[in-house]
Amino acid sequence: MARLNSTGGNHMRVMLSLTFVLAALCTSVLAQTSPDRPLDGPTHIPSNDTNRILWGDETSGRVHDSRFAGSQKIMWQIWGMGPGEVFRHSDRFTTQFKVDGIYYVLSGTLVLNNPATGEVYYIKPGELAFLTRNSWNHGFSYGLEPLRVLEYLPRLPPVTGQSQYLGEGKLSQPKYVQDQWLGRWPGALDEARRSAALKVVRESDILWRLEGEKQQVLVGIMASTDLITFGKIVLQPKQETEVRIHGGDEGLYLQEGELHVRLPGQKLDNRGQTRWFDVKAGDGVYLPEGTPHQYYNPSDRMTTVIFGVAPAYLPRNNKASH
Repeated sequence: MARLNSTGGNHMRVMLSLTFVLAALCTSVLAQTSPDRPLDGPTHIPSNDTNRILWGDETSGRVHDSRFAGSQKIMWQIWGMGPGEVFRHSDRFTTQFKVDGIYYVLSGTLVLNNPATGEVYYIKPGELAFLTRNSWNHGFSYGLEPLRVLEYLPRLPPVTGQSQYLGEGKLSQPKYVQDQWLGRWPGALDEARRSAALKVVRESDILWRLEGEKQQVLVGIMASTDLITFGKIVLQPKQETEVRIHGGDEGLYLQEGELHVRLPGQKLDNRGQTRWFDVKAGDGVYLPEGTPHQYYNPSDRMTTVIFGVAPAYLPRNNKASH
């Protein structure tokens, strides 16, 4: 009977070991370079633990992304540019979304252009640009302060070979003006707004709500469609909300103040103790669809929580407090 000599056997064992090591390394590298962190239930994402991505090329310009997370339903991140910097599109990097997109300005000034129509908007901190699906956008950091923008994108159900939110259109001749309104302004203001692909939501445009049956909390809806709802929650000192449930995945960003996110549906022991996150300004939190949660402001200052929920804001049974 033929048998493998000891030298050959040792050589094969070494090769197998190297193969397993290389496979593990490749898996580790892929995990580190993937733009979306693995999500397994509710997750607290400190600001210094976001995934840093440099978007773009020489043609499009480069943008610094700090991605909190991306599930099968929603992605949110902060992107930034220095004063005077610009992003456009290139053959490799599109700026067309086939979903409704949200740009919420945190600091600096965003001049946003739709290069397909020539629309241009001047957007300041606390204001929002709503990008209707299939629209294009180019961004300009205007002024002396660095620009920081909070971006939310809903994700469509996955289809093999297609992005869940990026468009596939082509645009060769960008436009930066709308000459059709000259000689008619501001008389044509309403007509221009109705035909615009980009919408700007300012403080006076917010849809305010008092949510809750006994412990009402102030909620401002800045955009809401069948794909995503975006807004902010304003908590007074020591204020606690009722249990909230949404019909979609939720991505939070704590803009200012302090926040405890309590998870009453996750009991830690038979005494009823529950899990909670201690969230600091600049942090994010991911809450999967249907997760019961409460917000509490432990400080003596006001707290502002920014949120995006995709696809549905109200719970599917619409019975629980939202």
